[in-house]
Amino acid sequence: MLRARLIPSLCLALCACDAAGEDGGLDPTADTELVSPPAGGCATEDRADRYELGLRRIGERLQVVILDATPAPPSRGDNTWIVRIEDDAGVPQPARIEVTPFMPDHQHGSSIEARIDRGAEDGEFVIERVNFFMPGLWEVTLDLTLDDGSQDAVVFRFCIDP
Repeated sequence: MLRARLIPSLCLALCACDAAGEDGGLDPTADTELVSPPAGGCATEDRADRYELGLRRIGERLQVVILDATPAPPSRGDNTWIVRIEDDAGVPQPARIEVTPFMPDHQHGSSIEARIDRGAEDGEFVIERVNFFMPGLWEVTLDLTLDDGSQDAVVFRFCIDP
């Protein structure tokens, strides 16, 4: 799937594209799939996670738990998450994190880079500026790299209301 990091003003041109890639936006031969969001907006979005404290996503080796979020549930603009990375036994793990917000329906990300700091406890991280600049379904991929070089990834999906 094509993932591009675009500045928000360019989204207007891409978001106007239809699924065939017409209207000057996407290459229709590229590996992309544009999906129309549900007519009822977030109330009827069935691809999104239901936000709650302790929401957990499990990768192949690691799991990530959202311990806190501001605002809660996630909404437009900058969001701050406190997460804990654990192994499959629940033991906190130090890691390097790369955060990638992406709108699958529009095929673009956010131009705002998240800032990541270590949290108060082992395996905890504060992720600031998780930016959702427009409404719709967002996927936030956390790419994780442990000290031994092994890697994993988890994806959180939230629908952002206007």
